[in-house]
Amino acid sequence: MKRFLLAALIVFMSFSAAAEDRPTPILRNLKQLEADPCNANDLKQFMEGSFVITGYKKSDNAVPTAEEMYAGAATARLYECTLMIKRCVGGVTETGELKKVVAMADAIQMWKLETTTQGGEAYEYRFQMESNPDNYPVLFGGSADTHEFWRFDPDENASCQ
Repeated sequence: MKRFLLAALIVFMSFSAAAEDRPTPILRNLKQLEADPCNANDLKQFMEGSFVITGYKKSDNAVPTAEEMYAGAATARLYECTLMIKRCVGGVTETGELKKVVAMADAIQMWKLETTTQGGEAYEYRFQMESNPDNYPVLFGGSADTHEFWRFDPDENASCQ
């Protein structure tokens, strides 16, 4: 019995040592992330570009009126693993960082944009992301008092300067 336990221990020890030599796919991916943290930003690279913004201010109306609707543009650029956004609507320019966050108990993946205007006013927006049939990103969401739809502009005609 003692010999059997000793043999089992030797086999177990040699198996675990051999496993360290051959990393699993999860360990391999973690080592790649440690070597290059920007490697995890494929989704941010996918979202880099110009967007056309269509939105409306929330109100009691079932259908928004022309005064409540607005349009604008946004530009997303990746700087050192950070997706920076410049948002231009109604002559107001806001800048901020778009971050991936988890919302609610269901752990829904969302995007959070915290911006500041040139005058120092702070705003917060939350978006969900999908892709359209052409495989371009589409964001929808908004702030506490707005609804917005961001459509990717592959020709970059709507860039926010």
